[in-house]
Amino acid sequence: PLFFAVIVLWSGWTVRRAGVWAGVLLACALVGHQRFQEAFAPTYVDHHGLVSAAILGLVLGAAFMGFGWWRPAPVAGSLLLPDAPARARRAALVSALSGAVAMWLSAASTLPAIALLGCGGLAVAGWHGRTAQAGGARFDPGVWRLWGRTGAIASGVCYLIEYAPDHLGWRLEVNHPLYSLAWWGGAELVAMLAEAGAAGAPGAGRPRLDLWRLIPALGAIAVPPVAILIGGPATFLPGDPFVSELRHFVAESRSLPAMVREFGVSAVGYDLIGTLVVIPAALVLWRRRDDTRLVLGALTFTTVAFLLLAFFVMRWWVVASTLQITLLIWLVAAGSGSPRWRCTVSLVAAGVLFVFPALLRIGREHRANQQRSADAGDLFQPLYRDLAATLRATQPEGDIILLTSPNASAGISYYGRFRSLGTLFWENAPGLRGAAEIL
Repeated sequence: PLFFAVIVLWSGWTVRRAGVWAGVLLACALVGHQRFQEAFAPTYVDHHGLVSAAILGLVLGAAFMGFGWWRPAPVAGSLLLPDAPARARRAALVSALSGAVAMWLSAASTLPAIALLGCGGLAVAGWHGRTAQAGGARFDPGVWRLWGRTGAIASGVCYLIEYAPDHLGWRLEVNHPLYSLAWWGGAELVAMLAEAGAAGAPGAGRPRLDLWRLIPALGAIAVPPVAILIGGPATFLPGDPFVSELRHFVAESRSLPAMVREFGVSAVGYDLIGTLVVIPAALVLWRRRDDTRLVLGALTFTTVAFLLLAFFVMRWWVVASTLQITLLIWLVAAGSGSPRWRCTVSLVAAGVLFVFPALLRIGREHRANQQRSADAGDLFQPLYRDLAATLRATQPEGDIILLTSPNASAGISYYGRFRSLGTLFWENAPGLRGAAEIL
């Protein structure tokens, strides 16, 4: 039901902003993209699905706000640029609020997305901004400022809801007001630099920057890394050598080559195929000289950057799926022809890339159900439940303190309501260190 709600929410909004063909393509992509839909698997009770859904809203909103660009009289090739600043600002609000929710759920997954979207917007303003301005497009720095201020305030409110008043602190592993401050500063910096990069005619000199805005923005961005450097592991636990070494034992923290060495190319085959979407996007950007370069260029930049991150840490493939899906929608929109032709192309793309793989997956799982066979991963949860029941039967009353592997400890202690010495959650690092020493 949650997955269905996510599909209805974002595909419905896409229909309103970009048309039926884009909404259908998005709905098929959410169902068919393996990395996105697997986070909503029935026995995968974790936060990754909600994080993906919220980051999708962040990315879609940034694209629908035109990365700060709009065109008073849309023309062929404007590629879904807003036709008024008000439409861009409404999309900025949706993007920022979605990003704040994503920050609340997982700051580690969301912060790179926020930062790289800003870098993508800045990159296209410097690359194509003046040409686009000369061709009639307009850049509104207020869109980025609204995006940053809304995201900063909303993520700060989310922090207070969770931690105020008794758990305020300097833990930067999670959502924190310092990150909210950096979000505001980063958006302010993008607004200033992109406005300067897009101002004037091609070949003219760059306008001077307002130091009264620039210096506070740079200071706000610098605060979190400075706090981490000063506070060390007491502020940011991944800086602890014991915790930093744990990534070698967690599948989602391994690099793509490490996954290939251990599980074979088939384990990452889908991810490698998904990277190919950037090739036609790059070709379109090279051939087209119009507004195509604005939103499509920013999405391509951000997607490529995330794919590079995913090469070193597998967990980024989940976030990269939201960018791949959004990039595909804008890539189809970049095609010339009538709306009927774009609709046809969208249906073919959805069928080949998403519907057909989804049908194969559904057929495979249906056959497994008919044969009464279960995937090994699906059996873990009932196994943990039965282990918890057996342990409780040996001691009906009183506390039970569990010592086992960090993968099993969370599941067994959940079902049995036991205390557990070691899990892979950062809050329990002392217990994990103790469990490692005992074992």
